[in-house]
Amino acid sequence: MFLAIILLLLIYQRLSFPLLLIFVFLIYTFSPLFETSVSSSLLPLTSESSLASATAIDSSSIGISNVIGAMLGSILIASVGFEGAVQFNILTYLCSFVFVLTIRKKLKTSDQEIKSHYTDDLKAGFLYLYKNKKNILKLLIFFAVLNFFVSPIMMLIPVTVKFILDEDVKWLAIIETFFASGVLVGSV
Repeated sequence: MFLAIILLLLIYQRLSFPLLLIFVFLIYTFSPLFETSVSSSLLPLTSESSLASATAIDSSSIGISNVIGAMLGSILIASVGFEGAVQFNILTYLCSFVFVLTIRKKLKTSDQEIKSHYTDDLKAGFLYLYKNKKNILKLLIFFAVLNFFVSPIMMLIPVTVKFILDEDVKWLAIIETFFASGVLVGSV
């Protein structure tokens, strides 16, 4: 929905930079809620014996799709422009929505059983966090350091293309594609 509004504002030349920032913030605010709801639907859709595999595949697919999306998004913006990329993104969301609507599975458990499962799982999760706080702190520090070094690179790439290489947006897309490809290869 937010992407459709961005596209309409762009078409009617009413999209300002502050508005774009607000919509991007809203998109990324609701994105984790969507991903969490998708993850919570794994239990009713899989067996308990397959739950660990389904969770691992779900987590990996989100990360890999983000990297591939950034890579293909750069190529798409360079080839069809920003409006075309936004239209393509809206189309893919609509296709995803149609595919989600076609999922049919009769749930074997009642709402009460799901709620009690959820509460037990939530308690177990907080207990795990409490027992492993040293390891979690180490992970948080690792990701903070990683973010400290990677975020400036993402800001440095456009500056390098514009002011040092003196090239257009196509070169930005090419360099970001190679960066995303490197991240993808490193992840694999």
